Order: sequence, then structure tokens, then C-alpha cells
Amino acid sequence: MVEYGIMVALIAVVSVLVVGALGIDVFSAFDSAQSNIGSGTAPLPPS
Repeated sequence: MVEYGIMVALIAVVSVLVVGALGIDVFSAFDSAQSNIGSGTAPLPPS
């Protein structure tokens, strides 16, 4: 279980670094994804 937790933490950190490197606003992307899910449409990745 400890190894699984470490893997999840590493994946989360890498994901944040990749998103930051791409220059995507994490919070606006999250908000748009939430609203898209709420309206029943699949969220599209920002271009």
C-alpha cells in the first residue's frame, strides 16, 4: 500500500509539472471540465 501511495504521488507531481510546462491554467481548465461534465458533454483539452 505504501508503494502504491508513492506511485500515485509521483504521478500527481509529474502531471502538475507537465501541465505547468504547457502553460495551461489548471484552475480554469478544471472549472471548464466541471461545467462540461455537469452539462453532459465531454471536456475537450485546451488547444
